[in-house]
Amino acid sequence: MMARSGRDRFLRRRRSCQPQAVHGDDRISALSDDLLLDILGRLDTRTVLATGMLSKRWAGLPREHPVLDFRVGDILPPRYHRWLLLHRDPEVTGFHHKSGAAKVEKAMRHIRRYERRAMRALASSAERLSDAAAGRRVSRLTLEFFSTHNTGCINRLISTAIDAWEVRDVVAVAKPVYSQRRKFHAFPSQGICGHPHASRLRSLKLAGCALPPLRGHGALTVLVLQDTPMSAYEGVFTLCPQLQVLHLISCY
Repeated sequence: MMARSGRDRFLRRRRSCQPQAVHGDDRISALSDDLLLDILGRLDTRTVLATGMLSKRWAGLPREHPVLDFRVGDILPPRYHRWLLLHRDPEVTGFHHKSGAAKVEKAMRHIRRYERRAMRALASSAERLSDAAAGRRVSRLTLEFFSTHNTGCINRLISTAIDAWEVRDVVAVAKPVYSQRRKFHAFPSQGICGHPHASRLRSLKLAGCALPPLRGHGALTVLVLQDTPMSAYEGVFTLCPQLQVLHLISCY
């Protein structure tokens, strides 16, 4: 009993000597900018941009983030994937009576609603980023999106990244919405940016996209095309004689 009471007193003294966290104490803001940027580098870009609302100090950190990564798949909630599984379930799709058809129709409505919401959220983030273009430098831009009518913001963001942010690497992946035939994403007829001769773009990967005009991109040395029709890339070497690497993946 005496030994136990002595041990309890020792533990109480030890705890009282340890520094106690003050309620509301902001330990994260005490970190250096380099460490905060390292933390932000592990988050998705939409979350990184949202941290700019925390304080004046945080507002400037996203501008120093050199990699932008927007993926529609990161926005879709787990419920979306559950509806996909239900729609593909042979026990549901195999029903020929009204109950099975109603379940399939209900699943499809939810799937399309979540896809529309995800694209609206992605478009909103892309537009806000394009509007706040000044004072940013980006080394890599990755975009994954659904091929819908609401993709003008994607073209604008890519153009801003090349013209204003001097981006070196761009990845654009256009995905068809569920249960629909592939629809290729189209870039403006004038190309992917407004000033191709001043472009520093070195690497471009396009998946599910029609090949845009690339004349004038003298720094472009790596081109990766995926799910692209043959007619789109037949003259690629004429348009880009400086290319050193060309990858064709699942092209036809």
